[in-house]
Amino acid sequence: MTAQHHKEPEASDHLEAQVREEQSDYVGELYDLEVAELVAKHPSAAVAWMLIASYAYYIHNNELITDATFDYLRKVVQENFDTITHPHLHLVHENGIVHKSLFELSRKDYPERVKNSWRRLSFYPKEFSGFPVVAAAPTPTFDTTPSIFRKI
Repeated sequence: MTAQHHKEPEASDHLEAQVREEQSDYVGELYDLEVAELVAKHPSAAVAWMLIASYAYYIHNNELITDATFDYLRKVVQENFDTITHPHLHLVHENGIVHKSLFELSRKDYPERVKNSWRRLSFYPKEFSGFPVVAAAPTPTFDTTPSIFRKI
């Protein structure tokens, strides 16, 4: 009889389980799994997503990712601080320590790129956002495109 090796769950498995638990009240509109997949390949993207998620949450009371994913982004930025190259890195840390929240940023502190990203992610369902859909998202039964963007 051969000994079976027990595979320890990876950090991403734990994050996915925690995210699924937190998302139970949402119907596929949060971007947790997509963000985790992107950041695993490109750690600098964690800075952008921290800013987009904070802008959405603190300025517009709109949740794009769960707290667990935001904490994961903080961890990625902290662990890769010396190698991350992002033009807005200065907004998420102070003296090399990543902020626990970006509550202190005002609307004017956020770059226009962050504001535009929030608009796109908030006003379009995942299927139309241009973001690759990893988790199952509901299929809209009606045209959810804001009327100002519809072609007549």
